[in-house]
Parts: sequence; C-alpha cells; structure tokens
Amino acid sequence: MKRFWTLVLMISLAQFSTGQYVTKCYQDHVLNNYFEYSYPGFQEARKTLFLKALDYASHHSVGQHAKQQSPDTIYRFPVVVHIVYNEAAENLDEQLIQDQIDVLTRDFRRKNADTSDLRSIFLPVAADAGIEFFLADIDPNGNPTNGITRTNTSVTSFGSITSLDLVKDSTTGGKNAWPTDEYLNIWVCDLSIPLLGDAALGFAYPPIEAPNWPSELQNTQEQYEGIVIHYKVFGPNNPLATGLLSIADQGRTPVHEMGHYLGLRHIWGDAGNPLFGGVDCDPSLDDGFDDTPNAGNNSQATGCDKTKNSCGDGDPNDLPDMIENYMDYSTESCQVTFTSQQAGLMRAMVVIGRTGMADVYVNDVRIIDGKFRENGPSTNLHALEAGKSTIYPNPSADEITITWPSDVKGRDISIYSVDGIHVASNIPQTKINTMDISSLLPGHYIVQIEFTNGIKEFIPLIKQ
Repeated sequence: MKRFWTLVLMISLAQFSTGQYVTKCYQDHVLNNYFEYSYPGFQEARKTLFLKALDYASHHSVGQHAKQQSPDTIYRFPVVVHIVYNEAAENLDEQLIQDQIDVLTRDFRRKNADTSDLRSIFLPVAADAGIEFFLADIDPNGNPTNGITRTNTSVTSFGSITSLDLVKDSTTGGKNAWPTDEYLNIWVCDLSIPLLGDAALGFAYPPIEAPNWPSELQNTQEQYEGIVIHYKVFGPNNPLATGLLSIADQGRTPVHEMGHYLGLRHIWGDAGNPLFGGVDCDPSLDDGFDDTPNAGNNSQATGCDKTKNSCGDGDPNDLPDMIENYMDYSTESCQVTFTSQQAGLMRAMVVIGRTGMADVYVNDVRIIDGKFRENGPSTNLHALEAGKSTIYPNPSADEITITWPSDVKGRDISIYSVDGIHVASNIPQTKINTMDISSLLPGHYIVQIEFTNGIKEFIPLIKQ
C-alpha cells in the first residue's frame, strides 16, 4: 500500500502544480496505475486481450466492414444508468439521460452532424463502428423498466482515488450493478475531488477476460464492470458543464469512456505523461493502431488546434495529431470520429471481451441463440417462414449447393457466423449455386439469400 499512497500524493501534487483542475479521464494515470500497483499483472492481462482482439479483427474482417459504409452486423447494448445523487442538481432528468444514450449511438454509428469537421486527410479511415446503445426495457427480474435507477446517497463525492468503486456498492452509498454480463452499467455521480473541484470527468473498466485477471481481482471484477461519469458532463448541452467544463459539454465524455470500456486506449498510448506534460514519440508507446498518427501527448492544453503535430519530424508526408478522435483529450466540439481499426477492435471486443451482452442484428434481423428469431424494423421474414430455398448437404465439410424456385431471382448470398460476423459471400448466377466453405471453421452459421424483390431468406448451416 505504500506504493499506492505514493501514487496518490504524486497525482495530487501534479494537479496542483500544473494548474490542471480538470482531468478529462481517470483511465491512464489513476485507474490503470491503481490496479497495477495493487494487483501486479493487470496491465499484462489487459494487453493480452488487446492483442487477441486485434488478431480476431484481422482474421474476421470486422475492421473492413466498419468504414464509411454501414456494417452488415450491428451490435446493440442494453444500458442501465444508475443516477447516484446527494443534491437535487445531481439527479439528472430522464430526457437528458436519453439524449446522452442517443449521442452514444449517433457517434458510434458516425451519424453525428459534425462529421464534416473532420479534415480530409483523415476521411479514408473514418469509421461507422456499427455499435448502438439503448436504455434497457426489462430489469434483471423480468419487470418493465426505463433503464434508469435513482439512489439518494449521503456521500457528497465519489471522486477520491482511494475509493474509485464505492459508487458501485449499495453498502458504501452507491448502487449495485445489474448483472454486468447482461447490461452495460453506467454510474452517474459527483466525481469532484476535495480542494480540486471538478477534477475528474470519468473512467471505465477495460475488458479483461476473467481467466486472465490477476487472482485478487477475479472475485470483484464482475460487480465493477462499467463506466462512471461526472454528473456535470453527462448529456449533451448539460447546463452544468460551464466554466472549465465547457471543454466537455457535448456528451462525449461517455463516448470516450465507452471506447475504453470496449478496449480502446488513448491515441497517444503510454506516451507523454498526462500529469507532468512533455512529449514522447516512441512508437512502441502508441495506441496500437496504424490509422491513428503517432502522438506524443494529449491535446487538452491545446484544445482544438489543428496545427498540433506532437511527433512531427519535418517530413511533408507526416500526419498531424488526430485531434478529432474521440480518444484524445481535445475539446469535445472538436471530436468527431473513430477510425476503422479502432472500430474493428471494439467490434472484436464485443465478441470476445464483452461476450453475449449485446444484441446482434444482421441486416436488421436479430440473431438469438444462433438463429434469426425477431424481425427488425424493415425486414420481411415471409420468405423465411415459407422455406422456399434449400441448402445441401447440410451439414457439410467442403461445399454446399443452394437452390430456390425459378420464379424468383437471387441477388446475393452471404454467410454469417452466429455472432453476426460476415465470413463469405457469393453473387448468384442461376437458381442453383455452389459455395466452397472448406476454409470456414467447424461450427454453426447462417446463410442469407437476398432476392431482387427485396425478400431475404435465412437458413442455418452446420460446417463440419
């Protein structure tokens, strides 16, 4: 614990000496260091899953389907927002909460109106992550809910770094999480720090597979999974985001923290100590992505300065810092994008790091237990019920034949894994088509057949 209290003192002195009274994110210099000091092995476990997700993304093409065009597969997270308040001003109204959920979906789907503010040099890597969020409508007991809980607490602030998770425990004045493998929990509370005021705006637990967590964390990690946000910066145009907090008045602190929750690092990675300043352009300390230019520090001090190039070397082809990225500390009105590789990593984390929590939709049709069960807003399932198409042999190890009646014309054949990843496609030539599936891993898949009249059929396939 001596090392931990040394960390506490270093952080406090740094914030006083530098005059930085707003720390946009606790992630690097508090949460990660806290875990690493208390539970050696945390950072290594986090890195292991990060590399695993990168490998998954590269082999499943999830990044390639997350660029400007809308991905075929959409992941939708059920969210519960826990409002933990001491004073009335902290008890945010329901509309502001809903507006924040809408901002999350808008920004992750690249439907924000300010996408036009992104510099043209970064347009080729701008991404629709294909991830959405909605307030849960069923609680853990099966009862209807608006996805919001409200807890009046005697605790005036949860911002102390010696008590990061008290807001997540009803015995310490907070609110217990809903099952963290079924719901995305967001706690909204006062994160101000004594003497420093509104110093901390949020933090999130990054995804770490339970078996890889240090043994001391395995019994506690599950109940703490989620995001914590300072009440003054939750919701777009929150009237409380004034003064120094005006840099975070667009509801993008939760967008930033959601990136951490789904495995993203800051765009400068471990470079440039966020407390003491300075620039470090060692590429091995970067965020792990090729499509975010190497950055040596964060952009909080420079705001929305598009001339910032912390690792510029005079090369005319060198790219400036991507201050428009949600994972920087730039002014929120400046943040407008994720990149393709960031999106691919998050989509991979949905599958292997946050397994089973998100609803999976393929072309607006929801997959449940590996089958297309519920129609979305624009999908006609009549063809599925009619069963006009056939696949044989099924199961199959090498090749399948797909047929349908001669009175309809096929436009596309696509194969998806049961978690919604597109793995193969074919353009139909006639009413009888063959597909080589020898490269697919053994398991269960869904074959989607789309006809020229807009009807789609979905047929389960077993690859031996």
